Amino acid sequence: MSGGQQRRLEIALGLVGDPDVIFLDEPTTGLDPDARGNIWRLIRQLSEDGKTVILTSHYMDEVEALADRLAIMVDGEICAIGTVAEIIDHYGGHTRFNFSWPHDKLPTDLPTSLELFEKTSENRLTCIAAEPARALTELMDWAPRHNVDLGQLTIKRPSLNDIYPSIMERLQHGDGVGA
Repeated sequence: MSGGQQRRLEIALGLVGDPDVIFLDEPTTGLDPDARGNIWRLIRQLSEDGKTVILTSHYMDEVEALADRLAIMVDGEICAIGTVAEIIDHYGGHTRFNFSWPHDKLPTDLPTSLELFEKTSENRLTCIAAEPARALTELMDWAPRHNVDLGQLTIKRPSLNDIYPSIMERLQHGDGVGA
């Protein structure tokens, strides 16, 4: 059997007795994207059916998509625990606002809820905000006064994958987060 077939058989064998608690260790390793999606749907269905699913994974997108709560282990110890949003917020998960900047000089009077992060060579500014709703309101008021067209505005909340290096760096220096 292929690695993917073996993985699916392992999961099926684990579900045969209809357990209330299911441990899945790296359930999508070696699977093609279609099979991976099928396993994700199965995990979601098990959870909706009231089963407790304990999942280990190195794939941050998988954790973000499937976990109600997560724990991060470093050197065999749980160093951080919480919801995905709590972990992202704690480890630098500020929302990024990216918009066109038609001027040569950087703005000196950005809304107070925005912090300038970078200016790209394509004349775009990226700013970060701890309070995205407030930042958006302030930006919408500020932009017309500076001839800024927000038609190409993008707003992106970081994912676990985006901030994983920051998480590992801080955890290795002893900065954990409680439940």
